[in-house]
This record gives sequence, C-alpha cells and structure tokens, in this order.
Amino acid sequence: MTELSRHLQKSTAAAQEDLEDARASLEAVLEKITEGQATEQDLEVAERRVRFCEARLEGARRREAEEAEEERLRAIEDLAGRTKERVEAAGVQKARRGAERALERYVSACMAHNEAVDETVGELLSQQDLLQGYGVDMGRDGHSVVLGTESITRVRPMIGVRDMGLAVLGRHLRGGYISLGDDAY
Repeated sequence: MTELSRHLQKSTAAAQEDLEDARASLEAVLEKITEGQATEQDLEVAERRVRFCEARLEGARRREAEEAEEERLRAIEDLAGRTKERVEAAGVQKARRGAERALERYVSACMAHNEAVDETVGELLSQQDLLQGYGVDMGRDGHSVVLGTESITRVRPMIGVRDMGLAVLGRHLRGGYISLGDDAY
C-alpha cells in the first residue's frame, strides 16, 4: 500500500465521520424545529451540509478506488515486466534455434547413413554369391546390411528425434508423467 493510498483511506474515513456528524446535526435541527427552536433556513443549511458531505464522501471513495485501480495496474505492469525479463533470460528462442540446427544436422546425418545402407543393400542384392558373413537382413524395421561381424541398420530420424525429446523431458520432469497431449501432433 502506498502513502497516497493510506492518505486517501484517512480522507475517506474523515469524510464518513463528517457525513455522520452532518446527519446527526440534521436530526438535531429537525427536533429543534418541532420544538420551535430552529427555522426552515436552519433546516436548509443542515440539508446542504449533508449533501456536501455525501458528495465529499463519494469523491473520496472514487479517488480511493481510482488509486487502488492504478496501484493494481502498476502491480500488473511490474509483473509483466518481470515476466518479460525472465523469459528473455531463459533464452528459449536462442535455444530453439540451436536445437533446430542440431536437429537439422541429425536428420541430414540420418539421411546420409540411410543412403549408404541403401546403396550397400542394392549392391549386395545384385550379387549372385555373397561371401559368408555378408548379406542383407530384411527385418520388420526395414533392411540392414551384414558386413562380416557387424550389422548396420537403417535409422529412423522421426523415432530418434521423438525418443531423444522424451528422454530429455523425462530428465527434467524427474520421473513425472509425460503426456504428449492433443496439441502434440
């Protein structure tokens, strides 16, 4: 609460007290009129004072409400400023660009890998008699080449990207449930 807010609250309280006093004075004037001790002019003065105090109280309440709204707006603007600073400091856009470049390199490497496997498969399938230990393995995940003691399989970049993403999310969530949600696709 600002100093101005405190001052406005005091001003509103004082205006409320003045209104109560004015109403009490009006009641007293009405009693005096019935006793013949006050005139219509005294009544008009008392009524004017009540209307003045009511207007003053209404104005004080309006100023207090305006200040409260301005204080609320300042607090929201401060929150927005702090949020923008924190978002900038987090560096999501820069990290996203770096991740996109890394994904681009990963997918390009996968494509070059698959091209090499596909060419080797083509070569091996065109040969009549292959040496023992060399061949093509046609599995459910695609084909792979067997070159001696080593088997080289095609890679699937989409699955690789998904698995890496889920692994990273899993590390950050520390065992929490990962839902890809409706908006993930």
